[in-house]
Amino acid sequence: DSWALIQILDVLRKRAPISFSIIGVNIDSGYENFQHGTIKGTCEARGWECHVEHTNIGDVMDDLLGANSTPCSLCARLRRGALYEHAGRAGYTKIALGHHRDDLVETLFLNLFHHAKLAAMAPKLRSDDGRHVVIRPLAYCAEDDIAAYAQARAFPIVPCNLCGSQENLQRKAIKAMLREWERTHPGRVENVFRGLANVRPAQLADCYGAGTGCGWCRPYLERLFEQAVLRGETTVNFPTPDEYAKMRSKYVHETGAVPPPGATPV
Repeated sequence: DSWALIQILDVLRKRAPISFSIIGVNIDSGYENFQHGTIKGTCEARGWECHVEHTNIGDVMDDLLGANSTPCSLCARLRRGALYEHAGRAGYTKIALGHHRDDLVETLFLNLFHHAKLAAMAPKLRSDDGRHVVIRPLAYCAEDDIAAYAQARAFPIVPCNLCGSQENLQRKAIKAMLREWERTHPGRVENVFRGLANVRPAQLADCYGAGTGCGWCRPYLERLFEQAVLRGETTVNFPTPDEYAKMRSKYVHETGAVPPPGATPV
């Protein structure tokens, strides 16, 4: 996905009516035998700048998770935090991620089945702290099309299997479910994806107006947790009600977000 993304962005860069540069960033989780040389060599051969950000995320996860835990969700969040931190230091104006249509649909069902919430991934969003704009240029592309494109361009495949947890991924079960749906009901996955842009909030059973669960606190608390883990802390200092109100006001001002119907006014 990432190879296809940087190749497509490079083509667009040469044709676009605006000027922009591209830098490929790989977040090294700290596991041995990861193929940094393959990634950097491929980028250099194709004229792409590449930066490898080394971290100790693997050690952090080993300390936090049990032997039978699947670390992928936590790893993804910590890697994202490391990417945001590097982007801030380097002054990047956009963070382009390689998630595709199937990733968005899989995330929808993972959240629904395992976390009892309706949420996926947006093609464009501002990070929770308001510092970064995240884009997913491949959000409308099917995974099979991207795989065929990557094969045609002869990109080297660098698997994410160094931690040994991939066989237990819930995402694999969701992917198998979607493939079976597509086999028996062609077009169903695309319809689910289209439904993500055709939401009827008034016809859902959310707790808007009930005074709790309006969703304002979740992104902030998740960011507090990520930052604490990256700093190696074992406790998280949650905001006071006044601090939370100020944070929410700042978020609304910076992002132009509209409070959910019935949420406590800022």
